[in-house]
Amino acid sequence: MLAMQTHATTSTDGVEVTWYDHGGQGPLLVLCHATGFHGRCYDAMAEALVDDFSVIALDMRGHGRTERPEGVSMAWIGAASDVAAVVAAARAVGLGDGSATFGFGHSMGGCAAVLAELESPGTFDAIWGFEPIIFPTPEVGGVHESPLVQGARRRRDHFDSIEVVRERYGSKLPLSLLDPRCLDDYVTHGFRPADDGGVTLRCTPETEAQTFEHSLAGAYERIGDLGARFGIAHSGDGESPAVMGERLCAEQPRFVSFPYPDLTHFGPLQAPTRIATDMGRFLLA
Repeated sequence: MLAMQTHATTSTDGVEVTWYDHGGQGPLLVLCHATGFHGRCYDAMAEALVDDFSVIALDMRGHGRTERPEGVSMAWIGAASDVAAVVAAARAVGLGDGSATFGFGHSMGGCAAVLAELESPGTFDAIWGFEPIIFPTPEVGGVHESPLVQGARRRRDHFDSIEVVRERYGSKLPLSLLDPRCLDDYVTHGFRPADDGGVTLRCTPETEAQTFEHSLAGAYERIGDLGARFGIAHSGDGESPAVMGERLCAEQPRFVSFPYPDLTHFGPLQAPTRIATDMGRFLLA
């Protein structure tokens, strides 16, 4: 295991962002998680990257160990602020060799990294996103009644023990697709002890649902202004994030496409070492 250090940094809305320094050497690399997950899910990826990068990861607001203050919106610009705050904090304490700052983002994390760069150009020199949620905003309607939102609100948030969680999640799709190490990290760090001796989700069903409800974050309409190099990975599962990943690369020829026909939207947690290798080559090119 890495000699990881845990830090906290103040973001907007009074959010105290928890972030993790995995050590390493080379340019700074920030790992940004997907909705409902947390930064520690990507420990296996971090371990595969520390020979070439100074690696940090964060828990965005309402996820992992970063609490959501009462009344704070789950609009994704807040997640972008969390990313930017952690980048600034890491630079302030001298992490990285100063040559560049890179971002990895999975799903929501990809959008958050892009928004952070759009809001403050120079935050990242390059970004590599696995199916970043960068969708056009429809003229009417939205995602409030989508199956993702409804499913999140119905999610079971309490179990008798962490062992019960591991058994349940490891036996049912889609989490059964995850690399065993990534699944264990998700479970271990994604639950907190409950008063009755059981465990409960750190990212509450309501917080996850509201995060999905804000997924049309306006990044698509601004994507042409992105100055950082951008690599976009897309799976072969045929779902909308994969289709949109291909579309973004077709619409913006300067973006680099990374197809993974054998993976799903959970690709970075299915094949963390493979994803780390491909991402590292792109970022250091």
